[in-house]
Parts: sequence; structure tokens; C-alpha cells
Amino acid sequence: MGLKSVLSVKKEVKANKDVFFDVFIHKPHLVSTMCPLHVQGCELLEGVFGTVGSKVSWTYKLDVAIEIVSDRDLS
Repeated sequence: MGLKSVLSVKKEVKANKDVFFDVFIHKPHLVSTMCPLHVQGCELLEGVFGTVGSKVSWTYKLDVAIEIVSDRDLS
């Protein structure tokens, strides 16, 4: 499965940059808790969260359609 599309968002976050980075790399399951209207969740397909080469599948909502994207973590 390849990358279907690129999602780009500009959103002001009231948090330290290190906290923001830590959530997306090491605790991505918390993203759906922070913005449940847009991100329904993520599933670890292969590897470990926060390691190079791990595969994560994201489920998010854009307007009315629900998108599922698989991504490799390149941290």
C-alpha cells in the first residue's frame, strides 16, 4: 500500500515543541484523544512506536470522507 495523499494542516498548539514531538513519535494513540473530531485513531502495523521503519496506520476524517493512511516513522 502506497501513500495515497499528503495531509497538511496549520494549527496553533499551546504546548512545548518537545511535548508535541513526543506525542506524535512515542504516543500517537493520544492524538485521537486530543482531536477526536478529526483523528479517529492509529494502529501500529509493524515495529515499535518511535523507531525508524515502524509502520503506523492512521484513520482520520476530512469533511465527510474517512481516510486511512499507512505511514513509516522516519524519526
